[in-house]
Amino acid sequence: MRGRFRPVTKVNIDMLRSAREQFSADEEVKKENVREIFELTLQDLTSGGQISDKDFVDRAELLGALGHTVMISNYLRYYEMVDYLSEISKGYKMGVILGIYNIHNIFDEKYYTHLNGGLLEAFGKGFGRNAKLYIYPAINYNNGELYEFKDVIVPEHLKGLLQYMIDNDKIEGLKKFDYNLLNISADEVLAKITRHEDDETWDDDVPYRVAMAIKFMRLFGYTPKEEPEPLKLSKEINYKV
Repeated sequence: MRGRFRPVTKVNIDMLRSAREQFSADEEVKKENVREIFELTLQDLTSGGQISDKDFVDRAELLGALGHTVMISNYLRYYEMVDYLSEISKGYKMGVILGIYNIHNIFDEKYYTHLNGGLLEAFGKGFGRNAKLYIYPAINYNNGELYEFKDVIVPEHLKGLLQYMIDNDKIEGLKKFDYNLLNISADEVLAKITRHEDDETWDDDVPYRVAMAIKFMRLFGYTPKEEPEPLKLSKEINYKV
């Protein structure tokens, strides 16, 4: 799963949980062979318009504190990341978790003008392998209703490509998700952390261990009102989501 993770929220953890369950149910997948990777791209190294190495490292440390493997790449487009991982995972199936609004970017032809084969070449490189996209829903920006994979509309001339991916088991929507988490916005959480206000309700929107790490390590510019309890890294991770 790739993302900004600025910071990791309960939505990110629910995306992983939901995809893990659906992916593991595939008869081609052996649970004992599954490896989960969170990808951070160097293309997203900016913070407030400025290059911020510390901000980037903070995000990687948070994911590491949750016990996850972090992959740092310079891949701007999804197909590049999938193509790279496919070389490593030859013989195994790969699942890629996407927020639903990212589908529109994947089907946007302007991102593939540098390729001779355009969008079709990108899809062949990224999704012609044994890879499958798992789409996590969101709340529709326009009407506040649930926006699921079945509601996705792509340009008319690309509908056949989307149907091809559906028919060949290359893409599907995630079915078991926590609707109550869909209103959580990482940008809003970050704004609350950096405003240094008395209201610390932001920690309800992130996993318990992430909240403790932010407070203990002063991540994302957090300034505590009082000293937090020591973060006991030796104990078993408790996501509390």
